[in-house]
Amino acid sequence: MRLLRHLRSALLLCAAVPIMLRAQPPAPTPPDTADTTVWNSWFAEREAAAPTDARLWIDRFNHLFNRSRQSLLVLRGTDDTERLPGESDQVLLLKDSTGRQAGTLSERIVYDEALLRRAFDAIDRGIALHPDRLDMRLGRAAACRYAERWLPMTETLLALIDRAEQNSGGWLSPEGEPKRVAPAELVADYLQDYVNELFDRAVPEPRNEAAEALERLLLRETAYCPASSVACNNRAAWLYGSGEPDAALEWFIRASEADPDDPMIRFNIGYLYAARGDRANARRWWTALLDTQDAGFREAAAEALERLEEEE
Repeated sequence: MRLLRHLRSALLLCAAVPIMLRAQPPAPTPPDTADTTVWNSWFAEREAAAPTDARLWIDRFNHLFNRSRQSLLVLRGTDDTERLPGESDQVLLLKDSTGRQAGTLSERIVYDEALLRRAFDAIDRGIALHPDRLDMRLGRAAACRYAERWLPMTETLLALIDRAEQNSGGWLSPEGEPKRVAPAELVADYLQDYVNELFDRAVPEPRNEAAEALERLLLRETAYCPASSVACNNRAAWLYGSGEPDAALEWFIRASEADPDDPMIRFNIGYLYAARGDRANARRWWTALLDTQDAGFREAAAEALERLEEEE
């Protein structure tokens, strides 16, 4: 038996690549050329005509980000399996003359740092001009995520939460229409995909960059929306994985108070009580799950209770 972790999907407002943000309405027709001089002139003309136009900074961001991406081939031997940042999980198996595996060939995306910095400078200018455009902020975070820059990604999301507190959840759509996003909705539907990515990449000990980024984001989420069951559950799962089961139990209980009907949270509370030897409370939480509408958790709770009885 093991602890279970939530993986809620997030509603993404923008694609990761190659288009980070959608400019609404359609932007002016871009040059049909790879000549950077032509592109630079095109952007310069647009900036001179309309320097505050959100589409200008979105288009410049997309253009520079895509230019910064470079594809490399990675050739490995059979004993070389350590994944590099930006390396694809899909590999081509190489075989020797006897048919035995001799290595792998895969693709790795790397970035021209100067162009990448210019891309972020462009979207930062757009955000400064249009601070309540949620799609711009999420597009910046998506670019960091795709480039596996976990701390910059988290800084972008922390700034997004800061702005959400300032504007009380009053955002603008790409069309300029008001869009209200409540704190719990922002956490569950807009930030959770990024949290899941960090969970997948984080190594608590020794701590890597993704782990540091994840902890910072989870602390900020629960401070921003302490009534969010998703935020509390995230923090509980992180604390448990970091070797702090007592603190994890406290946050799972907070998560259950925010969403009493979530069977996974309730199952985890029973699990942690059982792990600390508190059979009475484990039995209480698991017994309550025997009436849940989720057949999978009814079965899991019944099996857990049966094992509890066998151990007595």
